Amino acid sequence: MSAIPSATVGVKINDWHEYINRFDAKNAEKCKAEVEKMIEEMEEDQDLLLYYQLISFRHDLMMDYLFPSDSSKKLETWEYLRKSEGTGQKLTKLLKYYDHLFRGMYEFRNGDYVAAINHYQKAEAKIARVTDEIEKAEFYFKMAEVFYHMKQTHVSMYYVKMSYDKYKKHPAYKVNMIKCLFVIAGNYDDLNNHKKALVHLQIALEMAEEVGNELMQTFAYLNMGNSYNRLQSPMAIPLYHQAIKLAKKAGAKEIIQAYYDLSLIHFQNGEMIEGRDFFKKAVKEAEAFENEFYMKLLNVLKALFIDTANRQNVKNALYGLKTEKGYPYFEELALVAAEFYTKKRRMEDSIYFYNEMVCAQRQIQRSDSHYEI
Repeated sequence: MSAIPSATVGVKINDWHEYINRFDAKNAEKCKAEVEKMIEEMEEDQDLLLYYQLISFRHDLMMDYLFPSDSSKKLETWEYLRKSEGTGQKLTKLLKYYDHLFRGMYEFRNGDYVAAINHYQKAEAKIARVTDEIEKAEFYFKMAEVFYHMKQTHVSMYYVKMSYDKYKKHPAYKVNMIKCLFVIAGNYDDLNNHKKALVHLQIALEMAEEVGNELMQTFAYLNMGNSYNRLQSPMAIPLYHQAIKLAKKAGAKEIIQAYYDLSLIHFQNGEMIEGRDFFKKAVKEAEAFENEFYMKLLNVLKALFIDTANRQNVKNALYGLKTEKGYPYFEELALVAAEFYTKKRRMEDSIYFYNEMVCAQRQIQRSDSHYEI
């Protein structure tokens, strides 16, 4: 029996990659199995095997994103990539693009946003080798996403507009368009233009309902709740409850955030019974999803609203948020603490946490100086 040409397998991998870009888990899983069967009978081709490993890594990221409660899916491909560095393989420019792209995705997932940007920028230098417009749209979205998390709002807007404009030309990629709208809305929220954010979130919600995607609907309601919360509108609460309802159906880890936000709202309103109730639910879900980051956020609420509100205890709880991923939350919770102590007429404690908030803002602003040039 003759070996299967690697080019034939490469075409099948491209099909698999397209399903991943569409978040079509069913067909992606099917195509993955077909590729793996073909590889067993394929002629030797180290470049194609590396390409397979890279796409397999993206597949795992997609599945982990869509099905966060499925703990059986492990992201082990990165160990292969680390080991492959020492084997003397010379990557083509296109494979170097994918190499840096997936490294960036890995660092982003782990909350190391500066490292992610550095890899993405190296990938961007080779994006001319990418001929597929959808692949370019996905890359620009990832740039927009990481700059959004780094609070580099205008840079994020620049990239998300390029991504959204490309996706609009391909109606099959509505989920991707929805994700772009979420980033656009998040950037408007950071610019304190919450009404404009809500316009984009309403469009995203309608699109999510049109395609029947409950996970995207969950995100839409959750983000709308955040926007209304920033407007200090009571409309936020029913939106968070709707997000919880959908998150339960979708098995989405975002239920933690909804419970956390409701807990914080009620605590700030002095509604301690309701605040404790949602706090307990948030802790339960954070433990179920093994979400250490939200446990750190909840520990701050516990120190401030449930325990004795001792300054040192609150400071210790906040310390765990002194990371690239955590600083925006540190900034927000330091302000919450300052306002809490102001209401309690503990002005020395209040001033301390206002200063901590300013320090966090400076740290976020300094983050862009760490990029590789």
